[in-house]
Amino acid sequence: MIAQVVALATTATAQEVIVDNIDAGFQKVSGFWFASSNSGYYGTNSLVTDVGGSEQRVRWTAQLPADGEYDVYAWWVASSNRATDAPYEVITPLGSSTVTQDQTTNSSRWNRLGTFTLNQGAASVELTNQAASGTYVSADAIRWVFLRPTDPIEPCAAEPTTIPSLGGSGNCFGLDLPGAPEPHPGAKWAIHSDLPELFSSTGVLYSTRAVLPPDAGNTVPLALRTQTTTSGFTTIDDDFDLFLFHITQPGDGSAPRRIVVYVQNEGPQAVTIRPRQVIVTQGLIGNIHEMESNLGRRWMEENLDTRYDTVTIPAGGGAPVGYSNNFGGFGATIDANVNCFGMLRADVLNADANTNLVVSVVAIPSGNTSGIAASAASLLNVAATSADSVPITTTPGAFELRRAVGVFPNFQWRGEAVTLDAAALTPSGVSLQMALSQIQAFSCPAGRQTVPMVRHPGFAHGDTIGNYMVDYRVQFHLVNRNPSEAKAFDITFGRSGADIGLAWRVASSALPLSDADVDAVAVSTAWAGPSQADGQLFDSLLDPVGGPITLPPCGERYVAVRFTVLGNSSLPFGIKVVPAAPKPLPPTAWVVH
Repeated sequence: MIAQVVALATTATAQEVIVDNIDAGFQKVSGFWFASSNSGYYGTNSLVTDVGGSEQRVRWTAQLPADGEYDVYAWWVASSNRATDAPYEVITPLGSSTVTQDQTTNSSRWNRLGTFTLNQGAASVELTNQAASGTYVSADAIRWVFLRPTDPIEPCAAEPTTIPSLGGSGNCFGLDLPGAPEPHPGAKWAIHSDLPELFSSTGVLYSTRAVLPPDAGNTVPLALRTQTTTSGFTTIDDDFDLFLFHITQPGDGSAPRRIVVYVQNEGPQAVTIRPRQVIVTQGLIGNIHEMESNLGRRWMEENLDTRYDTVTIPAGGGAPVGYSNNFGGFGATIDANVNCFGMLRADVLNADANTNLVVSVVAIPSGNTSGIAASAASLLNVAATSADSVPITTTPGAFELRRAVGVFPNFQWRGEAVTLDAAALTPSGVSLQMALSQIQAFSCPAGRQTVPMVRHPGFAHGDTIGNYMVDYRVQFHLVNRNPSEAKAFDITFGRSGADIGLAWRVASSALPLSDADVDAVAVSTAWAGPSQADGQLFDSLLDPVGGPITLPPCGERYVAVRFTVLGNSSLPFGIKVVPAAPKPLPPTAWVVH
């Protein structure tokens, strides 16, 4: 017998499809099924198999003539030793629906399994031996009867994104979140001045010039003061961002200082610069975290201070474009005011092909603002003395980062849209690593997501810039491919090796989100790290949108996050997508998207 498509006489559009156990649409998927000796079968014979044990499965597949609702029936040969709960699985576009049937009764007839909305084309019913009672399960024939037309049903949402694994452990643990740097819309160049982080005298802390000045004791060899370069980089020729993180010693008030950003114009014509900054000198990093997270908030909000409206620097001249308050020597508790931490953005208003700027970060003695320019200019040829425990007088080892310092093309890192199935999340979730450089995770070079520095001191590796104050944008597409059960997820940020400050914006929508959608929401801040009072290593990024998000069956949701990292580590960090407890959903939420 072959599968039958029979037009019913009572209704011109009504049709039925029957697949028997000897037809081409029938398949023994697994196990041993043998012909029964009992009569009453449909067609030629019926099959049986033992109940329980390893799974044994058969499948009937019909070719349905149209999209619509169908009554689905099963035929079996009943007997007292048959299963009372034979599990038929009706496959629909939204998943499988299991219907149990008592095969000790209703023998040799069509027994209705239910009404199902099915699509034109292949439709299947499966039967296994995984019943709880009886000795045998009977497999004979299945019948689909067309009732009425419907629109086609799309299966549960898109397939999850395949993300490469970094393998290993530590910095290589997890998956490599796909994405790439792109030019930053705010400034062409970025300067990360972190040399020396901890200093004990006045002088140049960092500069973009080719050779850094010697310190007073001339302890740093010339080879380590000579900055390396790539891609033919020679100068700052347009807008730039500058990151500052310096700690003055001593912090007992005996030597208060001020940080100055000083620009020398080595081009042939005057340049005009419009600088804005957010530079704070209160708090001790590791004790007063709000200093760092609030800095991130202000930078992301572009809530910046204006020390100078504009600064015009003649050819061959120099001038300060930004400065900090005095620090290390004021406040009720001197020891709590030893940091200078912040950002400065300089818009070069008349940049052209001849623009040639040198940018230096200089520590000067404390004093009033009227003497800043002369004091900084007098110290341009001597370096501040490092007081850091990390030596800057010797070349680091092959995989020793030392410090992420230098000049690089300013960028924001944009992640590709990643689709994840909330129904498939394990308890540990999906760990996505970011900001992995080759030097920080040399055994997983596929995870390199930073950009090379174009000018940096000889002891700093050129393949990384760390992740301080980098602008990250990522977008997730979470789907629930379970057709009958709600699933929930959370997105968390983590850094297990150090305390990290975070400023971020997050938006959620049923549709993909634009940068403007994300930038319209308020900035949130938080900290993650082992030294925090609550011991929390991962902070939820979804708190501003109400916490974990529940998806109805076959539901989907887009989540976009823009964030920047601050703190006392430039090591890699991760984002995790983890399962959460579903929240009750209103009836209107139980729809297919």
